[in-house]
Amino acid sequence: MRKLTTYLIICLLCCVSCAKNEREMPGAGKGKHEFAFSARLEGNNGWMPLRTRGDFGISDLRDNASGDGWGVFAYYTGTSDYTTPADAEGVIFNKRRVWWDGTLWQYYVDTDHKKEYWPMDAADKVSFFAYGPYKEYNGSGVVTVDSEKGPQVKYIASTDLSAQKDLLWGTNTSGLPHRNVNLATYADSVVDMHFRHAPAKIHFTNNGATLGNEPGQAQKYGNPNTNTTYGSVVNSNDATGGTYSTGGWTSTTYTLYYAYRQKTVVTTQVYRQNISGFKILMNRVEMTNFIKNGILHLNNPDAYVPYWEMDGNEYLDYTFNASDMVTAVTNPGNESTLVSGWGTTYLGVDSDPKELLPEPDNYIYMVPKQADTLTVGSQNISITAYYHVIGLTATLEFTRTTTTVSWERVPYYSTSSLFGGTTYYYKSGNNNYSNNISNAVWEDFSDASHPSSSSFTDTPPTNVGTPVFNYSQDNDGAGFKAVGSINSDILGGRDYTINLYLDGRELRLTVIPQQWDLYETVYDYNSFINPVEQSLTYDSDFVYEVIGSNVYINNRMGKFYFKLGSGMYLYWQASLIGDDAFAFTDANGEYLRDSDGNLMTSIRGDIGDEMNYIYIKAINTASQVTSKAKLRIYLFNSENRAVVALPKNNWLFVSSSYLDGEGQLKQVQEWSVVQSAN
Repeated sequence: MRKLTTYLIICLLCCVSCAKNEREMPGAGKGKHEFAFSARLEGNNGWMPLRTRGDFGISDLRDNASGDGWGVFAYYTGTSDYTTPADAEGVIFNKRRVWWDGTLWQYYVDTDHKKEYWPMDAADKVSFFAYGPYKEYNGSGVVTVDSEKGPQVKYIASTDLSAQKDLLWGTNTSGLPHRNVNLATYADSVVDMHFRHAPAKIHFTNNGATLGNEPGQAQKYGNPNTNTTYGSVVNSNDATGGTYSTGGWTSTTYTLYYAYRQKTVVTTQVYRQNISGFKILMNRVEMTNFIKNGILHLNNPDAYVPYWEMDGNEYLDYTFNASDMVTAVTNPGNESTLVSGWGTTYLGVDSDPKELLPEPDNYIYMVPKQADTLTVGSQNISITAYYHVIGLTATLEFTRTTTTVSWERVPYYSTSSLFGGTTYYYKSGNNNYSNNISNAVWEDFSDASHPSSSSFTDTPPTNVGTPVFNYSQDNDGAGFKAVGSINSDILGGRDYTINLYLDGRELRLTVIPQQWDLYETVYDYNSFINPVEQSLTYDSDFVYEVIGSNVYINNRMGKFYFKLGSGMYLYWQASLIGDDAFAFTDANGEYLRDSDGNLMTSIRGDIGDEMNYIYIKAINTASQVTSKAKLRIYLFNSENRAVVALPKNNWLFVSSSYLDGEGQLKQVQEWSVVQSAN
């Protein structure tokens, strides 16, 4: 089929933002299969809405009462591939709204927007591009068409955290647009849109090095107050192993037994303790060089990566003062407010990273940008922290109450009267016995049947006198200013943690990217995926313990095995997803290394007839912290395109099951390899 004339294409592009300019494709209205849509949002296995309040979720796409839904473009290109809008022989959908009617996804139909059908010729191709939510990006000039790059959405970032907006864009299961597809590709005529987050989302934590309380030894202050009480006497049949003879010409010998009573001693003692140390207190954090205006192109060339470009040359700066931050990292107003509860209520940054901004608006949605490390005066993100390092010496006083429970015992013997009744004689000292219990000589003891115990409780410490602040470590009270720059690419669809590490006058920044979604990999449910002949499982001779989906290998190697049958994918790859805590080894436990000598956290092999064995060992076998990484198996085709080896009806990772917190039986989808701290 021939293309539109150049003149017609130009007219189409000039008017493409008007919904009435959807053009009938050749053969339209004559096909048997109407276009149909489904939509889901990347995230948990159930495609649930994501974590923070600002994120758009599937409910935003479905809420027709609020005018939501999502917008779709569709171009018909005959037997040719789509590259630019000029390739189109017809525009099927142009910003057409797709909405949820409670049962199905419907696209908008009226006198100007008719029902559309797949081309009758099975070889004819259609390309789809989607964005959402519809109502958030339906303003004039927001969603347009570039003559070369195709459909695009303009995005404006905001310094008002409560007014920020997310933006979703739709792809197929492989992270690319539904380009050049036909009815044979979707036998049920349904185009399944997988929506993903297009902006980057970052939040901030901070911690410091000059930190903490240094308590001195608690010293007793004053005399203790002691109170002793006794329980009732209990005679027993426990023989002491001894006897007692009364002596004289009428001497009688008796067997000795033990009597018991409980002794409780409560002691109250006042203690005083000197506390000294430093706190890092945040005053202000400034962040510069965030892109203000961006354009999201819906025709992304890289799988799972949104295609952004900067729109203009404007930048945004963010400033967070003490009142904007969480109280765990700042001390609004005056350092002297630390007087109350120093050592009990911790205001200030400690050695563990703390969130800088309070929920729910502690994220910044930003237009992604690449690092510029070579240009003088580059527009990398710059972060400036203003903070104080405050020393303090204080004396605390607290009261400790100690309760000790013990048992006392004394030997006794008993005699019976001819007239009835029994008399008990208790040891009163030096082999003398008296039937008066108050004269008995008791001794503390403990055994298996009468163990002793003790416990103590402390009152909350209070200040004695006025705490002394020390500004000598704080630039004589002037505080510090430290500047750092983020020389890392910030990609769309990722959730970044940027940690500010404060050490004296230094500021070190760590950028930790994570997938915004709960699961970073999308599963390709292609029916031609390789079959699983042996599920991924572990060799029980090489593991320490298995709990749920966690395989604990302790200080030993872990051995796993699996087997995949032949299919459309040619290679398998095993990868350790984590913080480089583990690496692969050979069967002898020697680490595998790449050509540069680096430890290998991914290995690849051909799919063949043999069972595949992989060996894993912690990089630091004497770790003082728990090491953990997910073991994941990928499949690669001849074009080096990868999917996770999780076929829809034959899961690879079903080697274990466990009960969740609600008592539901769950299957392991992939193993987590764990080495406990030593």
